[in-house]
Amino acid sequence: MQKIDENRIKEVLGSHRELLQELRKRILMLQDEIMDTDSILKAVSMKKLNLHSGGGGGQGGQHQDMLDAMIKHQQMERRYAIELSNEIYRLVEEEESINRIMVCFRALRGKEYTYIRRLYVEKEPYKAVEQESGVSHSRFESIRTDGLKQIQSLYESRLSNVSIMGNAEKRKPCRKKKKEGTGEFEQLSLGL
Repeated sequence: MQKIDENRIKEVLGSHRELLQELRKRILMLQDEIMDTDSILKAVSMKKLNLHSGGGGGQGGQHQDMLDAMIKHQQMERRYAIELSNEIYRLVEEEESINRIMVCFRALRGKEYTYIRRLYVEKEPYKAVEQESGVSHSRFESIRTDGLKQIQSLYESRLSNVSIMGNAEKRKPCRKKKKEGTGEFEQLSLGL
């Protein structure tokens, strides 16, 4: 799984549809290129067979040079096909990462979800969202930061996407509460 940070989360939330469309186009292009490479490899293999079995008459040195060139070309095409396959695999991992970020975002609840949706998905101005929240700047910033941390924590967890969504209803926002009888706060866990 790809590593993410706060900036990647914001980027994905703001343009996940466009990112996925671009990835899918690139994957399809690479798949077409692999198919073309496969066709070339088959054609070269057939010619190689004809050269091996081709009887009669020509000079052996010429056929061997041609065969060597075709074998070298075939090896180059195979390496290229492997590189294309590796690139497709990398793009599929990137697609999975985008989808997982969105699942983790959708698992948020309460103000964390609302503020992050408005700021990064709907791209509303920070000041407007903060003013409409009715909470202090530090409280707003704390909730926003907690939401992004929850997304990253869920993303990095071992939970499947299905489990994350299934547990979303049970999960409470991560907030600090006062320990009874003291002036101290204790961190609540997500209970994952």
